[in-house]
Parts: sequence; structure tokens; C-alpha cells
Amino acid sequence: MTKYTLIGLLAVCATVLCFSLIFREQLCELNIHRGNTVVQVTLA
Repeated sequence: MTKYTLIGLLAVCATVLCFSLIFREQLCELNIHRGNTVVQVTLA
């Protein structure tokens, strides 16, 4: 993994974490579709 790939992955994870903390009362489920990859986050 290159340095830029790792930085990009960390930026995406930090963005999703901040988004979920800000909207946690309104957010029950988050789905991200990119090509053949699906990321699903469900807050209990």
C-alpha cells in the first residue's frame, strides 16, 4: 500500500466517523455503493 493510499483511506474513515458522530440521532443506517463494493454502517 502506498503512502497516499493509506492517507486517503484514513481520510475516508475519519470523514465517516465525524459524519456518524454529528448525525447519530438522525442516522440509523448508512450505505455507500462504489462499483462492486458496498459499505454499510448500522448504528444500534
